[in-house]
Amino acid sequence: MERVLEQKLRKVVESRTDTPAMLEALQAIAAFYGQREGGNTAEARKFLRQDLEKQNMVLCDRFLELFEVLQKRLAALDAHTASLEGHCQGIHARIETAEESMSAFLARTRALQKQQADAEAKAAQIASFLDKFTLSDAEVAALRYEAVDKVLEGGHRPFFAALTRVQEIRAGCGALVGSPQQKAGFEMLEALSEHQEAAFRRLHSWILQRCAGLERDDAAGDVEENDVALGLGLKTMRERSALFVHCQECLLQRRKDVVRRRFLQALSGAGLGGSGSGGGGGREGRSMSGSGGQRPIEMQAHDPVRYLSDILAWLHQTVASEREFLQNLLGTGAGEGGREEGKEEGEDLSASSLSGGKQEMTLPEMLAGIMEGVAPLLKARIMQLLEPSSFANNSSSSSSSRSSSSNQLILSFRLLNLLAFYDVTLQKLGLGGSNSSSSTTTPPSALGHALSETRAQAQRLFEAGLRQVGEAALASPAAYPIDLSAAALTGEAGRQLTEILSVHESSLIPTEALGYEIDDVLTALIEPVLRACRVGAEGLDPSDAAVYMLNNAGGVYGCLISSSSSSSSSGCVGKWVERLKEEMETWLALLVRYQSEAVLERTGLGPFLERAEAVAASSSGTLSATAGLDGGTVGGIMKGFYQGLFTLPQFIRLQDPRVRGRARQGTSKVIAEEHEKAHVLFSKGKNGYPEAKTFLIYTPEQVRILLDCDEEE
Repeated sequence: MERVLEQKLRKVVESRTDTPAMLEALQAIAAFYGQREGGNTAEARKFLRQDLEKQNMVLCDRFLELFEVLQKRLAALDAHTASLEGHCQGIHARIETAEESMSAFLARTRALQKQQADAEAKAAQIASFLDKFTLSDAEVAALRYEAVDKVLEGGHRPFFAALTRVQEIRAGCGALVGSPQQKAGFEMLEALSEHQEAAFRRLHSWILQRCAGLERDDAAGDVEENDVALGLGLKTMRERSALFVHCQECLLQRRKDVVRRRFLQALSGAGLGGSGSGGGGGREGRSMSGSGGQRPIEMQAHDPVRYLSDILAWLHQTVASEREFLQNLLGTGAGEGGREEGKEEGEDLSASSLSGGKQEMTLPEMLAGIMEGVAPLLKARIMQLLEPSSFANNSSSSSSSRSSSSNQLILSFRLLNLLAFYDVTLQKLGLGGSNSSSSTTTPPSALGHALSETRAQAQRLFEAGLRQVGEAALASPAAYPIDLSAAALTGEAGRQLTEILSVHESSLIPTEALGYEIDDVLTALIEPVLRACRVGAEGLDPSDAAVYMLNNAGGVYGCLISSSSSSSSSGCVGKWVERLKEEMETWLALLVRYQSEAVLERTGLGPFLERAEAVAASSSGTLSATAGLDGGTVGGIMKGFYQGLFTLPQFIRLQDPRVRGRARQGTSKVIAEEHEKAHVLFSKGKNGYPEAKTFLIYTPEQVRILLDCDEEE
C-alpha cells in the first residue's frame, strides 16, 4: 500500500503543473469544483471522482439533445440529396439525347463546310484562270484605242504592258492543249490573236511614223521619252520578223540619210548655224552626229594630216554614237554578229516568206548600212588627198626636189598611220573591211572597205616614196664637204628617221596591225644613205674616208638613239643600231690604224722597229753590230719619236666628241704599244746597247701616261 501511495506521490510530484494541458484541465475543474458546501474540503476532494463522472453524464445528455436536432437536419439533407440525384439522372438522360442529336448536327455541319471550301476553291481557281488567261477591259482599251507611247505615273506604259500580257497568256494557253480545258484554251487563243494582231498593226504604224521622225530634230524634252518608247517598240516587234525587218529597213534608211547629210555639213559648214535639220537642238545635234558650233573641216584642207584626222575623228565619233543609239533601240540581245536564235523552223520559214526572204539584220549590219552613205564621199576625199599633185601643192615651199620628196615621204607615213589607226578602231566597232581580220565575225562594210582601200593606197604611196628617196640618193651621191662633216643627205635622212620613228612610237595600234615592218623602213632609208656616202668618199685617202664615214654613220646613229631612247619599244631600231655600231667600229679601226702608221712613219720609229725586229729574229749576233742599228742611230730615232709625242693628230674633223676621243685613245694605244716593243728590244743586254738608258728617256708606263692611254672610253 505504501508502495502504491509512494508511486502516486512520486507521480504527482513529478507531474508538471505549468503545461498548457494541465492548466486547461485545472481551469475546467475549477468551474464545478467547490460547488459543494465548504469548498475545497476533504469531502469535496473525496467525491471529486464522482463529481467528474456526474459532470460527464450531464455533458453527454446535453450532447444528445443537441445531436438530435442535427440528426433531423441530416435526414432532411439526405432526402434532398436523393431528390437531387433523381433530377441529375433525368438531366443525364436528356444530355445523352442531346449529344446524339449534336453529333448528327456536327456531322452535317462538317459536310456543309467541306462543300463550302470546295466551292470557294473552285471559285478561286476560276478567278485565277480568268485572270491568267483573259485581258481586262483596261488592257483591251490600251491595245486597241490608247496611244502607243502613253506613259502613266511611275513610268508605266499601258500598251506595252498589255502586249506583254497577251504574249504571256498565249504562252500559257499552250499548256492547256491536251488538258480538260483544251476547248477553253482554243477559244481564248482565238480572242487573244485578234487583240494581238490589232496591237502589232498599230505598233508597226507607230514605229514607221517615229522612224520617219528621226530625220527631224525633236524637242529636247521629248527625245529621251520617244527613244525609250521606240526601243520598246522595236524589241517587241521582234515577235513579227517580217514587220521587224521592215522597221529595220526604215530606221536604217532614215539614219543613213541623216548621217550623210551631217557629214556634208561637217565638211562644208552648210546649215551649221541655222534651224531645221541642221540645228543642234535635237538628238543628232546633241549626242550623235551633229557638228554645231565647230569650224568646217574643209578649212583644214591645207594641212593634209589635220584634214584627214578631223574627217576620221568625226566618223569615229559618229560610228560610236550610232552604235550606242542602235544598242539602246534594239538592245544588246542582237549581239555583235549573230542573229537571234531559238525560233522554230516553221516560224522562220513563215517570216521569210512574209518579208520576201529577207532576214533580220544584226547590229553590225545595220551600223554598216547606216554608214554606207558616207563611204563614197570619204573615199573620194582621201584618194584626192593621196594624189601626188596634192602632195606637191602642200610641199611647194621646199627648197629642193630632194627636200620635197622627203616631206612627201613623212607626210605619206603620217597619213598611213592615221588610216591604219582608224581602220583598226572601226573594225573593233564592227565595221570590217574586205581584208580586215575581223571579217570572220562581222560582215564587210562599205565604210570599212573604203578605209581598207585608202589605207592600201597610202601604203603603196609610202613604199613608192621610200624607193624614190633611195634611188635619188644612189643616183646622184652628194660630194663630200671640205671639212668632211656629215653630208646634207645624211642630215635629211636623220630628219626623216626622227619624224618616222616619232610617228611610229606614238602609234596606238599593235605592231602586227600596222601593215609594215619598221625595220624594213629603216633599211630602205639608211642603206641607200650609207651606200651613197661610200660612193661619195671615193677619191679620198683612207683616213679622210674613215673620218667622213664616221661622221655620216654617227649622224644616223645619233638620230636612232635620240628617237628611241625615250620610248619603251626602242627594240624596233635595235638591229640597225647594232649594224651602225659595227660600221663605225670598222671605220674607227681603219682610221686608228692609218693615223698610227702615219705618226710612226713620220717619227721614223715604225720602219726602224720593223727592221730591228726582223734582224733580231733572223740573226743570232748582236743587234747593235748590224749596220744602221748602232746606238747612235737608235738614239736619234728615239729622240725624234719622243719629240713627236706632242704632235699627235687631234681628229678635230670628227663631229662626235666621243668618237673623237676614242680615235685619239686608239691611236695613242698603238703608238704606246710600239714604244713598248722598242723599249723591250733595245733594253735587252744581248742586243748590245749599254747606253740604252741615255736614249730610252721614258719608260712604257710613262709614255702611256703622257698619251692618256689609260683614260676610260
